[in-house]
Amino acid sequence: MDSNSELSKILVDIEDKLQGHRVFGMSYVRSQSARAIFHTMRMIQSLNAIARDRYPTLMKALEEINLQIKGELEKRKESPIQELILPYSGITRRWLTGWAARAPTLAKCSAGSNFPSPKGFATTTHAFDVFLKENDLIDEINRVKMEIDPNIPETITLASEEIQRLIIAAPLPRELEETMLTAYDQMIERLKAAGSEDLSLQVSLRSSAIGEDSELSFAGQYLSVLNRPS
Repeated sequence: MDSNSELSKILVDIEDKLQGHRVFGMSYVRSQSARAIFHTMRMIQSLNAIARDRYPTLMKALEEINLQIKGELEKRKESPIQELILPYSGITRRWLTGWAARAPTLAKCSAGSNFPSPKGFATTTHAFDVFLKENDLIDEINRVKMEIDPNIPETITLASEEIQRLIIAAPLPRELEETMLTAYDQMIERLKAAGSEDLSLQVSLRSSAIGEDSELSFAGQYLSVLNRPS
């Protein structure tokens, strides 16, 4: 019943998006497609559990639908972002899936309004991909995920903690580190050029996820480091 309710919400939300009143990227399409398949699968599994596997063809039909959806999404792959880091002034709407919601919002405030807003730069999803690849973490993370049993919540917690340990222990690739330090130096130079005399600037690191603060929320799950002296 829970999955039936969630699937109904997903379909209503998709229909709302198709009205054309809100902008969304392919990350939304992919996430909602995955959620729809997941909840449909749960409903089929529950039905077969009740009916003693009288409807085996339903799961096969769902797998075929899922393959069709993946095929359509593959055709609509967006141009990959090659930049590791960009200042807010370099973030545009053409990269809807390259950033979480916070960076484009700050970029818009900095460029198109008189609202006081922090200066800074953002890392891209490409930077994250480089980090995983350089540390050979993709296969290792997939191995950990294979140990998850959806029926045992504790396995999800253990897998999440193990993946977190892998990421924390991995060194920052040299290219990414140098790019971040250069972006920081350039930010300081821009502030000085704008007339800032305060050399004891405080900086903050905020994290966000793709699709956050829309139909998805990850509030409190990511680290924020605030007001650190530069």
